[in-house]
Amino acid sequence: SMTFQKITEKGIQNIGKAIETMAEAEGLQAHKNAVSLRLKSLK
Repeated sequence: SMTFQKITEKGIQNIGKAIETMAEAEGLQAHKNAVSLRLKSLK
């Protein structure tokens, strides 16, 4: 099964860096990149 989650713009701004750190530590580079792109698009 798959799990889907949603996050608001404010939410990604608040915890985006933590998500990047966790994804990198877990070897999930594509997930880190996705968050990085979202953060850049909000600037």
